[in-house]
Amino acid sequence: MLIRPVEKKDNEKLIELEKKAGQGEKLRIVTERDDYLFRANKFVDSIIYLAEDETNGEILGVMGVGPVNVTLAGKETKAGYIFDWRSNPEIKSLNRAMYRIWIEIKKEMEARQIRFIFGFVKEDNSRSLNIIQRVGAKPVGEKIFYTLPLFRSFSSSGDQAKIQGKINSWEEYLKVKSQKGTLDFFPHYDNGDWFSKSREAFFAGKISHGDSSLKIWDTTSQYRFRALEIPTFFKMARPVFSFFSPIISLPRIPRKGEAIKNWFLYDFDIRKKEDLPILLEGARRFAMEEEVDFFIFIRDAKETPLDFAERKAWLKVKYKTFFFPFEKLPMPQNPTHYDVSFL
Repeated sequence: MLIRPVEKKDNEKLIELEKKAGQGEKLRIVTERDDYLFRANKFVDSIIYLAEDETNGEILGVMGVGPVNVTLAGKETKAGYIFDWRSNPEIKSLNRAMYRIWIEIKKEMEARQIRFIFGFVKEDNSRSLNIIQRVGAKPVGEKIFYTLPLFRSFSSSGDQAKIQGKINSWEEYLKVKSQKGTLDFFPHYDNGDWFSKSREAFFAGKISHGDSSLKIWDTTSQYRFRALEIPTFFKMARPVFSFFSPIISLPRIPRKGEAIKNWFLYDFDIRKKEDLPILLEGARRFAMEEEVDFFIFIRDAKETPLDFAERKAWLKVKYKTFFFPFEKLPMPQNPTHYDVSFL
């Protein structure tokens, strides 16, 4: 077994590995990328290692950590964001391979003076939960991912919403920082040019009404979601929806194996609760032109609910927030921040 940093030549094999390693059980989703390293490239000098079977070149597992300065207990602290921890589902026992990757990554993090790692894992993704807890990470909170279908209007006043196709990402980040920068896990960037390019690559639009706004994150140019397993309710509903959809606007329920196009909503800044339906409707009309199937937004379980949006959600999926300090550090306090760059 060979443990080594990921190289460009590994791209195709890693893409195939991800197709095998769907996340979740009741709702099993696989992602397909054009470039496996696109998540790693969102961080400066990412750490990403794999385990390879030297006899046949098969990839047994991969782990990535993105170095990023974040808030912890009111101070800026160097941390590692966990991403792309994947194991080959065709290999029954991967404890040794994943542990050896972890040892190499931990050495690299120590050399860079990273003080802790953190990340988010779907609550029914038992394989990933097992891996991350075996290295010593502990659950410290919960995020909820809400899915909104776009089959009907959220408000009759959506035409009042303003849509901006371009923004100054750095100025927008500083604005959000002034509002949420004290939350644990809020990322701190000191490279405005790199940060702005990274942000603008996936920014689709800012929707505003009055002093309220939200933004849209679109990564469909880099990866797609595909359903491998679908909850029974949705399987039963599909033929009914298909029959009535020519008469009544209904959401598309994908068949097993079909791709789903999602946009993510982020940076909610709601000054008046009556603004939210108008913002969602403005975003919906924009998304329908791009043939988007669903909106997804994320809320910490301890944050104030976005009542209207959450009532309209058809599906909510819980993710565990994990934290593993390498030295004595204060525990993160909920709610913690979930930055869109973590997607």
